[in-house]
Amino acid sequence: MSRLRAALRKDQRRPLERQGKLTDKASRVVLEVLFAEEPELDPVIGSLFGIRDIDLPVPRKVALAEERDSFASLCAFTGAPDLLPADGFLTEEEIGSISDRDSLLPSMPGITPREDPMVEHDANTFLGWTRQESDRLAVRKFTDGKGRTLEIMNVNRWPIETRLGTDLIYYHKQRRSFVLVQYKRMVPDGSSWRCRVDDHFRQQLDVMRTLDNKCRQEEPGSEAFSATF
Repeated sequence: MSRLRAALRKDQRRPLERQGKLTDKASRVVLEVLFAEEPELDPVIGSLFGIRDIDLPVPRKVALAEERDSFASLCAFTGAPDLLPADGFLTEEEIGSISDRDSLLPSMPGITPREDPMVEHDANTFLGWTRQESDRLAVRKFTDGKGRTLEIMNVNRWPIETRLGTDLIYYHKQRRSFVLVQYKRMVPDGSSWRCRVDDHFRQQLDVMRTLDNKCRQEEPGSEAFSATF
């Protein structure tokens, strides 16, 4: 954020301080700062736009639609919805393929899903990647068919959950990069839902942040041990 503020003019920084609309030029500056910070984002975001018209298998089309939808949600969550194209990321066809589902979980009519089976479901699922055999308990292995390997570790209710504050650990073998995921129940808030933030949540988040800081000190400027949450 400090780099971003330095790159924007004073009038362009206003949407960062309070709700407002970024100008087209400010949006381009924001993307340039993001790409300078994380060069690998450039082809990733480019692919979200560029392969829209290519004839793809249905599973890959659905996966791309969900990736675009996730990126749109991320932009909205971080307060930068103006980075999105005016007509949104999803085509009408893509919207039709996912709009009839409340979530990515299999349907459970009349039953409130519990955390354990939800974590187990997500540990066994990674859209666009192919499941591989693994003989390690609670570890699922996936490949994208291009030499990249992802391992998903279900550590829910294991001692590591207490030590790291996480339910799932995603490990990219080639990049030696970790993503830590903690599940939290959502609670009703009027006509919408919100995540339940309490002292236990804050403690778990502090543990993950402490781990992330220690890893950065160990390998300054490297992504080798980066923890994301």
